[in-house]
Amino acid sequence: MGASSRSLAEDHARYIVRFKSSSLSATAPTSPSSVQFLTASKVERVLPLDNSVVVMLSASERDAYVARPDVESVEVDAKVTAFFAPNDTSYSEQYALSGPYGIRAPLAWDITRGSPSKIVAVVDSGVDFTHEDLQESLWSNPGEIAANGLDDDGNGYVDDIRGYDFGSDAGDSDPTDENGHGTHVAGIVAATGNNALGVIGVAWNTMVVPVKCLDDQGNGYISYLVNALDYVVALKDQGHPIAVVNMSLGTNQQSDALERAVGRVASRGILLVTAAGNNYGQNNDAVPSYPANSTSESVLSVAATTSSGSLAGFSNYGPQTVDLAAPGADILSTVPPLLRGASYEYIDGTSMSAPVVSGVAALVAAANPDATSTLLRDIILSTVRPLSTLKGKVVSGGIVDAYSAAAVGLASRKRYRVYGTVKRRSRGVGRVTITLRLATGPTYRKSVITSSSGRYAFKDVPAGTYTLKATRPGVSFASSSRRITIGRSRAVSFTAR
Repeated sequence: MGASSRSLAEDHARYIVRFKSSSLSATAPTSPSSVQFLTASKVERVLPLDNSVVVMLSASERDAYVARPDVESVEVDAKVTAFFAPNDTSYSEQYALSGPYGIRAPLAWDITRGSPSKIVAVVDSGVDFTHEDLQESLWSNPGEIAANGLDDDGNGYVDDIRGYDFGSDAGDSDPTDENGHGTHVAGIVAATGNNALGVIGVAWNTMVVPVKCLDDQGNGYISYLVNALDYVVALKDQGHPIAVVNMSLGTNQQSDALERAVGRVASRGILLVTAAGNNYGQNNDAVPSYPANSTSESVLSVAATTSSGSLAGFSNYGPQTVDLAAPGADILSTVPPLLRGASYEYIDGTSMSAPVVSGVAALVAAANPDATSTLLRDIILSTVRPLSTLKGKVVSGGIVDAYSAAAVGLASRKRYRVYGTVKRRSRGVGRVTITLRLATGPTYRKSVITSSSGRYAFKDVPAGTYTLKATRPGVSFASSSRRITIGRSRAVSFTAR
């Protein structure tokens, strides 16, 4: 038997090689295998008590030593870093980020903390621009000159320095929050981190553009929301890097106009994250809520959980229409102090769980700047943390996991090849309609048909965990489904009975 290999990655060149016999001194390896090792690779250090050496190896050298009978194991000598712990004064009160049923944000921050080049549009009641914890997180339009009464950048909106206000029939360029809801949502997404103040956002290096469509009572019209979404389209068409739209709002009224507006945003490669609704146990499968029940594949609908991981009593759900859950009960975030009498406040709602997911989407977008909205959605759904309390309540059966999503987002920057053959035990298969499917999430599918010799190949496969399946009517297989983890190119073959 050859050696076992663990966590081998194509982009690593530093490995820990463990030998089966105890033959290492404190200074250098002495066994015949180890002497041969020295001729082919550089020994960085010796781990005598572990009977191991640390060496630099090419991929072919690594594979050769994995196969050696005198080598116990080969593993990546991965980097170890200090885990980041922010100094924000109320961070310990944000269970949604790091609690037992939180989203594992601190681990995600060791991968990415978001990027100013990935913008989240908060379509809501506006934002308090003077808030101490949002100063570094708010987008500013470089193409506009403030208060000159001109549409300097030619996008159809005059003086839209910090977004736009569609929360009335008149409309203007001042999306200041006069309700508090939008400021709370913006803080969940991107409140400034590690500034020794208040709270920290999920993606605290991300920029937020406020797009106001709700008035001081938190109300608006479908037409206001359509205007707001079309403004996002205008910004995207101008080259502003909007990756995510957060909509912590909704209506029970189905609207073709709203669906078309959602479609226009989706067609620009933007992920839309929506709140499932707060109708105290309403099943959105039976009683739809919009835009949460939009038919667009670029929409994620989010239910709310509590600090104990259960579905919040106020939260809507939907085993077929609500995609996933996120913490949404007792969420501490920013509010306008002049309106609320304080700068931070606990609020409940799926309005709070949606921006948690928007923040995670921003982290994934920063980890893989080339990720499409479809890939963002697939990564988020395929990395949820399953919870028994959510089984049968949301499509994915789980809560968003910032760390897993960011890690897969980073890995997805690389592409690999998956290939193999489909054959019968006694003869070749020939050109038949055998379809192989890869799946990373509920909606991610790719398929190919084998060649006449039974060969198949998938190119440019992102890293991640997949289900690879062979199907053909009337034909059974020794094993028709394989669960595989892709971190390198690999061959997987099937045998028909």
